[in-house]
Amino acid sequence: MAARTIRRTRLNLTWSGIVRLIAFPDPNLRQAEVGDLDQEHALGILFELLNEFLAERETAKPTSDQDENR
Repeated sequence: MAARTIRRTRLNLTWSGIVRLIAFPDPNLRQAEVGDLDQEHALGILFELLNEFLAERETAKPTSDQDENR
């Protein structure tokens, strides 16, 4: 999955809000319009992002600070 970017705004979003913005980029989409298939799509995006994060973390070289905390 290609890296994703979110346009910087002055919103303070939880992880679920961020995933929703990535899964449904239409700013006019209301929560009531999201059906079961859309929720499955959002869950798929969530797990893709989680896998991407874990893969990047696994390949990252630990710093001396990280070594001390393990």
